Amino acid sequence: FEGDKLVVQKWLRLQATASDAHALNTVHNLLNHKCFEALNPNFIYSVVGAFAFANPLGFHQNNGDGYQFLSDQILHYDPLNASVAARLCKAYEIGNKLDTNRQRAIHQQLERILRTDDLSKGTYEVASKIANSFA
Repeated sequence: FEGDKLVVQKWLRLQATASDAHALNTVHNLLNHKCFEALNPNFIYSVVGAFAFANPLGFHQNNGDGYQFLSDQILHYDPLNASVAARLCKAYEIGNKLDTNRQRAIHQQLERILRTDDLSKGTYEVASKIANSFA
């Protein structure tokens, strides 16, 4: 099935949404998998987006590693494809519904994103709107 991009994307998504203790490690490994196309938005959404939007156990870890990972990916993709970065940033919209520690961790990551030089307008708008919703 390696030649069928849609099947590969579905497989990547299944892996990224697996709820286990090693979910973040799995996602890191998927980003380095030979089938992952790092510049293809659908592949990015299949791994990074699936992890952030559809793997609550992995993404909302108590230690904040899931949030740091997402912010790293947002900052990586922003200069390459600002629309992808802005869309990934929307995974933080749920933040104000979480406990105080997770809210604080998400807000710190949003502030980190907003402090970045040359951040795209779209990513800035999404991140600032979400950050302001914590007030």
